[in-house]
Amino acid sequence: MILKTFLKQPSELKDYDIEFSPWLTPINDTLDDIEVVITCLTDPEDASLELVRNEMTVTRYKIWLKGGTDTYQYKVTLTARTVGGRNDES
Repeated sequence: MILKTFLKQPSELKDYDIEFSPWLTPINDTLDDIEVVITCLTDPEDASLELVRNEMTVTRYKIWLKGGTDTYQYKVTLTARTVGGRNDES
């Protein structure tokens, strides 16, 4: 599922909130763990976009990203695992 598209300049440090409650609430489940993979779509060798911090509650995940290369596009993939054993890739 594609959550959203964001624009970020390489010199910026920005945080992004990902809200999982629309998916979790109907099934009465909560987040347990989230794996983050950052891929540069423009140049697969580029690793300049960095995850510098993260926070997780039972329904929300917040990431702070810095760096990146000007004009390059990146994909940030989140694989969420729940206490109930569900997986979601966003």
